[in-house]
Amino acid sequence: MRFFFLTLLFVSANSSACQDRPPREQNRIDRADIELQAEMVESLAAVSDEIFIGEVIEEDLASRVVRIDVKELILGNAKFGLTKWQLPDRGISIACRPSQMFHNVFLHVGRTYIFYAESGELLRGGWIERSWLDVSLDRELQIIELVQNDT
Repeated sequence: MRFFFLTLLFVSANSSACQDRPPREQNRIDRADIELQAEMVESLAAVSDEIFIGEVIEEDLASRVVRIDVKELILGNAKFGLTKWQLPDRGISIACRPSQMFHNVFLHVGRTYIFYAESGELLRGGWIERSWLDVSLDRELQIIELVQNDT
């Protein structure tokens, strides 16, 4: 019975977040979420000591190790070519708003991501193919550049 109650509570909380709204209201919410993502990029770029773009080559879920082919270095000293990274020991968020999933490091082999890392820990793995609900990759890179120039 307790499981059933918690499930209903979880479902009802998420259903209100994912509900249908009039187009004008939904557009306002979507724009606000993109701006929130931009603020999150700025905060994350300020604490990251490495930011790079790379393709996931291999993922070992048992050991939580991922091999990434680093293709573009944006910040820091990540090596080009194949590198190994330990995946963070935290869950992922599944939600209706992209900002609620911003800090996920949920990777798929063969996809290319922008990675943020601090002290050897991956903080974010953002897929470079974006939807219209996500802050654009171009804007994300511009924000990172602005943060780098301020430090």
